[in-house]
Amino acid sequence: MRIALLLLMVGCAGPGLVFKPLPELVVNASPSSPIEVRSLQLPAGEALTWDVTYHGLTLGRAEMSIGELEVATKFQTGALASSIAQVDYALTTVLERTTARPARARETLSKDGTTTHHDVSFDGETYTLGEPPVRHGVPNGGAHSLHTALGAIRAWANPDAAAGFLFVVHAGRLYHLTLARPVPETLLGTEAIKIACRIRPHDGRGDVIALSIWLTASSERIPFRISIAGEDASITADLVDT
Repeated sequence: MRIALLLLMVGCAGPGLVFKPLPELVVNASPSSPIEVRSLQLPAGEALTWDVTYHGLTLGRAEMSIGELEVATKFQTGALASSIAQVDYALTTVLERTTARPARARETLSKDGTTTHHDVSFDGETYTLGEPPVRHGVPNGGAHSLHTALGAIRAWANPDAAAGFLFVVHAGRLYHLTLARPVPETLLGTEAIKIACRIRPHDGRGDVIALSIWLTASSERIPFRISIAGEDASITADLVDT
């Protein structure tokens, strides 16, 4: 899909793919209020497919399907990309729609024959993962999976929305996702809302990554382009089917 951090995961799988850290002034410019929504913009029955490319080279295809209580995403490298590195990724999130949060999530990543799993459960302002399970606190509200983060962003994204942030658990780590105020824009002939984002590990160990999300300006707020860009790399997911 997808979803921004999935692109980050796919990008990290590629050889020699390095995102340069952002200037310190940009890194420190963080909104002070978390994004809160009453419901997730994850309509049951919706299915979306994106082609993921790296500087014009097709990496593979990501697919997301939404049910009443569960969201599933899968990504697999295509034939050409698999000749360099073979990646299979799957994420399933069980939704807690009444609180607009995830209940639990499972991520599976297979890269060149090595497979890792991450199971996480969410409970208010904490999340639990690992074996044996370890509970972690989250400041300023609870954490999201990639799926519910996308659903919250789609629900929040209006031109009058204030900048904010979300916490996202991905691959066993907690990330801080900051979002600038949504901006109307026309892209590829489509009236859209663009959101500029920054992703950084909450523990500070790792670079800050720039991310842009384009949603349709319609009430569906469909994510039709997601892009991560750095000095040495550019990864884009373009919607090809709904």
